[in-house]
Amino acid sequence: MPLKVIRDPKKKIQSHNNWVRGVAYAPDGLCLATASTDKTVKCFEDGKELFKVQHPDWVWHVCFSYTARRKRMATACLDGIVRILEATTGRVVKELSGHTGTVNCCAFAEEGETIVSVSFDQTARIFNVGSGKLLYTIEYQCPVLSVAVSSTGSAFTGDTSGTIREIDVKTGGVVRTWKAHRGHIEVLALSAGGDMLASAGGDECVIVWRKTAGGGWEEEETLIHNDVVNAVAFSPDDSILGSASDNGVQLYEVGGEWEEQANIEFHQDQVNGISFFANGPRLSVATASDDKSVCVWDVSAVSVAMKVLKAKR
Repeated sequence: MPLKVIRDPKKKIQSHNNWVRGVAYAPDGLCLATASTDKTVKCFEDGKELFKVQHPDWVWHVCFSYTARRKRMATACLDGIVRILEATTGRVVKELSGHTGTVNCCAFAEEGETIVSVSFDQTARIFNVGSGKLLYTIEYQCPVLSVAVSSTGSAFTGDTSGTIREIDVKTGGVVRTWKAHRGHIEVLALSAGGDMLASAGGDECVIVWRKTAGGGWEEEETLIHNDVVNAVAFSPDDSILGSASDNGVQLYEVGGEWEEQANIEFHQDQVNGISFFANGPRLSVATASDDKSVCVWDVSAVSVAMKVLKAKR
């Protein structure tokens, strides 16, 4: 399949006045959240701002947790605080203290009951969301940059030494550790099925790890880039892997030949975040950039083309 180049966003949101470092779709797709070094988190519906949450310092990351009981967001901030917000209003319901340095990333676990955060203070910490209590502190020998959490209760962290650790969220114990990259690990992403883990960062590549029958992880594919990889994400049906390097986004076929099938070329500065949302046959991806913009792209045609390609093999 010829490489498709996408240059026309379905929607461009120019609302922040500094770098946009993170972007995340709500599970129902109705809200798109953004995190920025202008010290705000914003939520948009169909490109219109729903609310803004002011923070005391730069915000690096935002994520969601929707359960039958509540809808929550969490933010990771330069001031060392993880904030839990009502996802419908932006009201801050809890501030989780414990880190002594910048919180780089966070992820909900155990159906939103706990949250795992990682920091420049060389720790990962696990908090109870309801009480705000610090449950576990996992110590490292270097700053920790990224975290991803599985539905089965494992948290995966990436640090500046290029090492991945798998942590049992219920106990705070380290299950396994492996050297994954030659440079720092900027970002981690788990597939929806939980059997693939993508890691990426300073050595200018994305490595896809496949879960083994014994519960370990083995390298399946390495995708070479031309610059530091700042973001990586799987589509909800695990058919596409998206990665952001420099000011572009690459879309790869998952499995098979792992071929690059499409490029998104539009942003004027590096892309820091990617988030997919599927609504029936329609597949959208949102991108966040240091050019202060967030763009939404319709990549349904790419998804369909990949499925046709797989069917023909």
